[in-house]
Amino acid sequence: MNYKKAISLILTVLMLVGMASIFAVGSAASAAPEIRVGTAEADPGDEISLNVDFLNNPGINSYTLSIVYDTSRLELIGAAPNQSLGGQFAFAKKAVWLASNDIDYSGTFLTLAFRVLDNAPEGEAQVGVRYNAGDICNRNEDDVDFALVDGCVTVNGAAHQAGTIRVGSASGKPGETVTVNVDFLDNPGFNTFALSIDYDAERLSLVDAAVNPDVGGQFAFSRKAVWLASADTDFCGTFLTLTFTILPDAPEGDAFVSVSYNPGDICNYNEQDVDFEIEAGAVTVEADEEFTGPKWSVDNYDFIISNAVLKNGSYINAMRIAPGVYTTSNEIRNAPGMVTVNEALCRSYTDADGKLTYNFINAGTYSIWIRYKKPDGSTVAFILGGEGQNIADYPSVVLDTFTPKLGAVNGITFTVDNIWLDSSKGLKDFFLARGHWDTYSDCKSSANMIVRILASNVDTADYNYKRSYKYEMSYKNVSEDGKYTIWFRTNDGRGWAEQFTIEYPQPEVLVNGLQATVTDLLGESFSIKTIRVAPGEWADASAVKKAPGVRVFTVKDVLKNKSEYTVQFRNDGKYTFSIEYQGGYTKVVTIQITHLAPTVTVNADNTVTLDDLDQLYIIRYAPNPKNSTDWSQGYFKQAAGNRYAKTANLVDGKFTTEVLPEVQYVKDGQTLTSNIWSFMVQYNEESFNIITVNFNTGTVTTIKP
Repeated sequence: MNYKKAISLILTVLMLVGMASIFAVGSAASAAPEIRVGTAEADPGDEISLNVDFLNNPGINSYTLSIVYDTSRLELIGAAPNQSLGGQFAFAKKAVWLASNDIDYSGTFLTLAFRVLDNAPEGEAQVGVRYNAGDICNRNEDDVDFALVDGCVTVNGAAHQAGTIRVGSASGKPGETVTVNVDFLDNPGFNTFALSIDYDAERLSLVDAAVNPDVGGQFAFSRKAVWLASADTDFCGTFLTLTFTILPDAPEGDAFVSVSYNPGDICNYNEQDVDFEIEAGAVTVEADEEFTGPKWSVDNYDFIISNAVLKNGSYINAMRIAPGVYTTSNEIRNAPGMVTVNEALCRSYTDADGKLTYNFINAGTYSIWIRYKKPDGSTVAFILGGEGQNIADYPSVVLDTFTPKLGAVNGITFTVDNIWLDSSKGLKDFFLARGHWDTYSDCKSSANMIVRILASNVDTADYNYKRSYKYEMSYKNVSEDGKYTIWFRTNDGRGWAEQFTIEYPQPEVLVNGLQATVTDLLGESFSIKTIRVAPGEWADASAVKKAPGVRVFTVKDVLKNKSEYTVQFRNDGKYTFSIEYQGGYTKVVTIQITHLAPTVTVNADNTVTLDDLDQLYIIRYAPNPKNSTDWSQGYFKQAAGNRYAKTANLVDGKFTTEVLPEVQYVKDGQTLTSNIWSFMVQYNEESFNIITVNFNTGTVTTIKP
């Protein structure tokens, strides 16, 4: 395409069609061409201007610039070219300039006008310009690259109210470990803190301090808890978690826990102090209970002793495990198949909370001898399964024949737990079927069955069981209603069904003029992977993927951490979305895009009423004596006698003009009269319309779109 023709087309059409912003930033170099945005200082509510200077300019005859700025602090209200440079200029979504010859002027090319928002927070509001390849060129249509230097508006006067740091509470017995949350409430915003941890050292020992991973930033803990981020956060909730050990000889009662800081220890990005009120917490030390022996339980194939390490320092240093029921320690020692667990193994099976977990390979009944070693070197033993200390409290350990069951369901992935591969009683196979069924024949039916999993598919090299087996369904096999049944069979002839339902995400595509928003992208079991949208109506995801003009949005870029996403369109028509989640579940939705348009009424009193103006951005209107159809958004601003209206000018959602016919206006020094007016109506979601009203004939004509 001829580039000059493209620039001409931009001047007449670009302001009517919002373009997707893909920013290209030039590389800065010494004495290289540079576009530099100025700086300013202002208070909320002020209107200010920033110059956009072109430096070391080798010569250009056109540019197209996007304006980027901090919308939380600023509103862009206008852009004006340097009139002394000549050329043609238009501005709406982008600033566009075209001259007939190359201009090598270095200095101000463009001036941007901003209004500082009334509620703008204190700090620096970044302002810059961006361009794509081909957006700045010379008369020979060669690209001219400029390095980009952003400017800023420093906003004054933001108030910093005091927040609250609330330290939580916990309770426990001597020797136990407890956690205490430190919550930041009514947070006015900060990017760093350094907190001292204060506590009752006669009852507590501080073990660790950890920052909430959701708040990000960098964290270090030594004498103080120190956190730093690259920007202010107004996060409210648990910021820190403190871990304490209650000392073994701690007396009963409340042990205080608090934090403190000095001036300058909590501040925002602008290095201003941020104040917090401190509310202290406490750890309630409860009376320790006397040790009477091991507390144990069986969970699946796991034999668990919850108090393998005692608060007084005693711990399990040996176990003997024998299949069968035996009455004395000697019988256990000499029993066939007896296994000895020495001190090193006991320690390896014991976690940081003092819980020992021993994993059995086979089901059955077992007798167990357990020995604790005390801090003074003496020992005490207990027998589970026969005569001995407190035998009434320590019966034999029985591991019954285990029954496979449905485990966790995550998205379209599920697990089967409690698997036992015993050749006489263990798992034989299971069937996965669509729908909820109660019989083997329904589950095995070719119309319903998705897959059959044999016991051999879940076996391992080292054991004759596997704690769980994970299976991920293909999205092509999922059921529309999310209903499934697993039919289990064991080698001893048992069979039964477990029904479950997967709650699929229910994304909707909500249409708003030239925008469509896809919802429900994040969930507990599903999260978005890819959104594709193509012009036309397509039956399935594969067709959308291959369709001409398909657009792709992925979780690797724009969809990351998004619960919904809005797609901008330029043309009316049907479009099909393919919404694919992690794990393959996909939904296809077809929508109709129709730009927003006003209703126009010519009234008897020679006024014009515009209705259907929800989401109005601006109305511009101007005399059009020749009934021209060659209008663009930018030209409305420059037209002689032009006027505009915004939402503040609406009454009951409608806009009615003043009396328009026979309006005189001045153009090129001459006073002219017009009975024909043209209106440009633009909406926030980028729909626009150009309409002509002829008061001589009372006709209304839509020019664009």
